[in-house]
Amino acid sequence: MNRLGIAPDEIDAFCLALADCPHIQLEGTYTHFASAEDFTAEQTTVQERLFRDCLDRMCALGVSPGIVHMANSGAICARPSTLGDMVRPGAILYGYHQSFDPPQKKQEVMCAMPLEPCLALRARIISLREIPAGQAVGYGARFVTSRTSRIAVINAGYADGIVRARTNRGCALVRGRRVPLVGTISMDLTMLDVTDVEGAKLGDVVTIYGKDGQASIEVSEVAREIGTVTSDLLCALGRRVPKFYL
Repeated sequence: MNRLGIAPDEIDAFCLALADCPHIQLEGTYTHFASAEDFTAEQTTVQERLFRDCLDRMCALGVSPGIVHMANSGAICARPSTLGDMVRPGAILYGYHQSFDPPQKKQEVMCAMPLEPCLALRARIISLREIPAGQAVGYGARFVTSRTSRIAVINAGYADGIVRARTNRGCALVRGRRVPLVGTISMDLTMLDVTDVEGAKLGDVVTIYGKDGQASIEVSEVAREIGTVTSDLLCALGRRVPKFYL
């Protein structure tokens, strides 16, 4: 990746330097794949081979590589030769597969390793108001009502992980129904149009990610909507969001 770590042509120098440092014990050696999900190119195969050559060179120089690990989520699911002594799962811990190339590869991987999304992000309606047609909602007047509307406000915003890129894009779930996000996502607040949800009231639970009855919204779905990756949105969940492990 040319990001961190030791370049292959630096292995000899590294091993010599390590030999001069008896106070340092090498616990492990790893590489991080740049393109584990891409099966249309040879980059990962070449990277794995180069890494194994480096391990062999270390052993030849009398340095044990320790715990060897390579596999991120994509490699864990689709490249068994890379499992090594340890693996580093990321998005699959939340039940999400990576986007493989070619796309049909994902279906093959899903059959071999079925996953189910296990994360939900929820908030509550803290304000409800009826707004006439032609009224702006939120910062910058980026949403204007086209009819008399019931606008709900929930107690979560981009500081909690509802990224600002979802402004006027996508939905949340209220009482098992999809409702549109409207207006600019604020730091602490997000607005929803619940005009068509009968009985919506203060205190109702709103599901940003997860299931509500028969309806669901997956993080990967939202990532596709706004042109990013699932891990980006998973990492966006703010520290102040209470987390419950069930």
